[in-house]
Amino acid sequence: MPFCVFCGEPKVSREHVWPQWVKRGLPNPPKRVVHARRGATVPEAKREGPSFDLVVRRVCRTCNSGWMARLEDDARPLLAPLVLGRGRALHAAGQELVSRWALKTAMMLEFSHPNGLAMPATDRHRLYESGRLPDYCQVWIGLYGGRRLNTFYFHDRIRWPAPDGSTRATAYAVTFGIGHLLFHLWVSDHPGWETEYLSPLSSRLHQVSPYVGSVTVGRPLVEDSHLEMAVYGQRNTVGRAQARRLNLLRPRVN
Repeated sequence: MPFCVFCGEPKVSREHVWPQWVKRGLPNPPKRVVHARRGATVPEAKREGPSFDLVVRRVCRTCNSGWMARLEDDARPLLAPLVLGRGRALHAAGQELVSRWALKTAMMLEFSHPNGLAMPATDRHRLYESGRLPDYCQVWIGLYGGRRLNTFYFHDRIRWPAPDGSTRATAYAVTFGIGHLLFHLWVSDHPGWETEYLSPLSSRLHQVSPYVGSVTVGRPLVEDSHLEMAVYGQRNTVGRAQARRLNLLRPRVN
C-alpha cells in the first residue's frame, strides 16, 4: 500500500508534480517534459511525457493541503516573475523560501521515476518535520534562456570513497526547469565534500543556500551549453580520482 513519503500516513492523494499556477500563468504553457536519471547508484533512463499532467500518489491529503500548499502559496510571488523570465532580487528570507520550495519540488519530481530514487527518506522526513534543508545542501537558481523552454528534470545519485577511505560517501544532484526558472541542487551526506562552483556558471547561477548574500536573478541567462555543464559535468563524478581530476569536488577547508 502506498504511504506518504513525508509523514508516513498510509492514505495518499493525487499530487501534481508541477504547480498548476505555472500552467495558468504562462502565455504558452509547454506541452512536454523531459525526465532523465543517471549515476553510480541510479539506473540510467530518459523519457518524455506531458508537462503539467504528471501526478504522483505518494503524498497524503494532510500534507498536500497543509504544509505543502502553504509553501507553494508563500513561494509563488517570488517565483512567478522568474518563471516568466523577469529578474528580481532575493534576500535572505526569500532565498531560504525558494530553496525549500526547490527541494520539495525535486522530491516530488523524483517519484515520476519511482524505480530510480536518488534522495534518502531522511531528507524528506526532515523537510516535513522541521522545514529544514539537509545539512550539506547547496542550491543555485538562474534564468534559463535555451531551446528547451519547457519543463525538464534531471537527477543523479553519486557514490565515491570518503576522504579517509573508511566509508563511501554519497550525494545526489538535481537540475530542473520550468519556464525560464532553473534550479540546481547538490546534497552530500559527508561534511568534508562539496561541489566546486564551476566558474563559467558563476555569473549565471546564483547560490541561495547556504546563504552568502543578497542576489539579483537575471541576465546573463543560462543557455543550453551551461545546462549541459551543470547536468553532465558535475554529475559524471564516480570515483574520487576522477572527481579530483575534473576538479568538481574538493575537501572543505574550515
